[in-house]
Amino acid sequence: PTHWIHLFFLIKIKKLESMTLKWVISHSQHCHFNCHLVSFTEYFEVYIF
Repeated sequence: PTHWIHLFFLIKIKKLESMTLKWVISHSQHCHFNCHLVSFTEYFEVYIF
């Protein structure tokens, strides 16, 4: 279905504060289908498919 959205998260964490992680998750929820959020910082990467 067109309105069905599946978000799959692959998070690579080397060094990450919990507040930062919460911010990333909260921010990623505003992202649309097939959006890619990559390399917010040098410490981690977030992929949304």
